Amino acid sequence: MKEKKTENEMEQWNDVKENKSGPIMIIILLLIIVALGGFIFLKRDVLFGDNTKEKSNNTQETSETETNEENKPVEIKPLDLAKCLNCEDNWIISDPTEENTSSHFTMSEKTISINWETFHSYSGLSAAPRDVRQYEVRGINGNIKSSIIGGSGQSIDGTTFYYLLENGTVEYVKLFKINTDAHNNTYTTLNFSQDNSIKDEDGNATNYFESQGTVPNVSNIVKLYNVQVHVENGSGHATTIGALADGSFYDLKVD
Repeated sequence: MKEKKTENEMEQWNDVKENKSGPIMIIILLLIIVALGGFIFLKRDVLFGDNTKEKSNNTQETSETETNEENKPVEIKPLDLAKCLNCEDNWIISDPTEENTSSHFTMSEKTISINWETFHSYSGLSAAPRDVRQYEVRGINGNIKSSIIGGSGQSIDGTTFYYLLENGTVEYVKLFKINTDAHNNTYTTLNFSQDNSIKDEDGNATNYFESQGTVPNVSNIVKLYNVQVHVENGSGHATTIGALADGSFYDLKVD
């Protein structure tokens, strides 16, 4: 009898042990799941990668690349003196220079200064001044990228002031203009315009230069040069040219 009782007691003990261990195991399992979930959440970048962050970075890099590509400066090739687009066939062109200096004239943004001390004998004016005077240039239609004192021919009469605009066109102001008298004779005078609404200290109208428009049939210019032209079996002269990005160029002579 005692043996049987003991077996019964053991069975009851096992039942109690099983009943008590069940909830404990469930709690332990839940804790493990919670801990594992927290670990996965904290380490999600390492385990799975942060796709959102990577996507954001990729978008930014692409946008910067596209913007840089769109704003990339145009490659300017060296000037090729054999690639004139509107020159005479017998021209030999040499000595290109971007230098913008003269003993008589100085150009700034929208002004031209004349040193009358050196220029008066060429001007044709009977009462030319003897000092340096600055004249406004009006009517230029755009932002100026660069300018050059140039022209075409062998004399100072061909002096022309060129303005390269940011849109690739070239505007110009000729120093002299050709006039015709009553007997149909031609003569030259300085290409001044007069503003009677603004008087100088002596009561004279203000002189200024005015843009004569763009050089016809010329566009996409990136640089201005003065060059020397030698004509085969003939004489030479100077002229101003406008270069394109591919190295070709136009003669900028204007009538």
